[in-house]
Amino acid sequence: MKSGNKEFTTTYNRQLLEDPNVIFAGYLHPHPLETHIVVKVQTTEASDPWTAMHGAVRDLTREAEILQRSFQESLSKRRGHIDDHMHDY
Repeated sequence: MKSGNKEFTTTYNRQLLEDPNVIFAGYLHPHPLETHIVVKVQTTEASDPWTAMHGAVRDLTREAEILQRSFQESLSKRRGHIDDHMHDY
């Protein structure tokens, strides 16, 4: 896996650990000048690492979409609130 972003890798690892079928999830960044990481995922017999990894990506994508929608709605409300008050001046 390639990643130049430690925050993403940590978030991805935490999302993997949310899966009840994941027994262990960890990663190793072999060298700071390299962008690849090594991911290790161990699951119960009810799942497999590949399925768990895809599920974590899917779940993070959904969370990002929800966060983006919420941000856009709040921004629109804020802009509307500012526009309402601009008519007073």
